[in-house]
Amino acid sequence: IKDFSEDVNLLMATKNGVVKKSSLSEYQNIRKSGIIAIGLKDEDELIRVAITDGKQEVVLATKDGLGIRFKETEARAMGRTSSGVCGIKLHDGDEVVGMEIVNKDTKILVVSKRGLGKVFAQDGIGLQKRAGKGLKIHKVTPKTGNIAGIRTVTEEDEVMIITTEGIIIRIKIENISEMGRVTQGVKLINLEEHVEVVCVAKIDNNDDPDQIEDEEESVEEAKPAKATKKITMRPISDEIRATMKTVKDTFLNETT
Repeated sequence: IKDFSEDVNLLMATKNGVVKKSSLSEYQNIRKSGIIAIGLKDEDELIRVAITDGKQEVVLATKDGLGIRFKETEARAMGRTSSGVCGIKLHDGDEVVGMEIVNKDTKILVVSKRGLGKVFAQDGIGLQKRAGKGLKIHKVTPKTGNIAGIRTVTEEDEVMIITTEGIIIRIKIENISEMGRVTQGVKLINLEEHVEVVCVAKIDNNDDPDQIEDEEESVEEAKPAKATKKITMRPISDEIRATMKTVKDTFLNETT
C-alpha cells in the first residue's frame, strides 16, 4: 500500500456481524510490534478486510445462508481502537463467513462446505439498511452444508477451492451455472464424507510468480470436479498461501 490518503478506507467485518470503517491514514505509522486495528469483543474475530473509497456497496454473508447488502456510507469512519457498528443482525448460532465489495459489473459466487456452488446477480440481494436481518442467499440443507465463503466475480475470473485435506481445484467462473438466489447450486467438487471446503479464493492474474505444485482439475460446464494426479505449476495469492498453511498446521496437530 502506497497511498495512505484520508480518502481511502479500510473496511473490516467480524464473524459476529460487526463492520468498522477507518481511514487508511490511521495505519500509516505501524510499529514493529503492530498497532490495534479494531477493538474485538469476547468470542469475536476479524474475518475480512477490504480497501474502499468510502462510496461502495457491501455484502455480508452468513454460514446459515443469509446475506445483506448496504451502502458503505451507512458506516461512519471510526478510530483504530473502536469496535465498529452492527452490519447484520444474526440469529443464535449463526456467524458471518464473508464480506465483499460489489459494483454493477460483478456477480456473487457462493460455495458451500459440501462443495456445491452457484453464481447469481448482486441485484438478487436487494439494497437494505445496515443492521438488518438480511435475505436468504443460499438454500442450506444437509446436502449442501453451511456456507464456506462468497466472492464477487466476473465471467473472466477464476477461483480456487481448498478443502480440509489440502486439495485444490481451479474453476473458471464462466463454467459455473448462474442461478436464483434461493437455490442449492451445483456440485463443484466431489468430497469424501469427512472432507469440507474451507476456503474460496479468487486467482489474481497480476500476482507475483510464486508457484507451488498442486493437484487440480478445471471444472467444465459446472460438472462435478475431482482432483487428479496431474501436476501443474500455478501462481497463488497471499490469501491462498495463508489458508494452506492453516490447513497444514491443523492436519499436523491432529496427527501428533
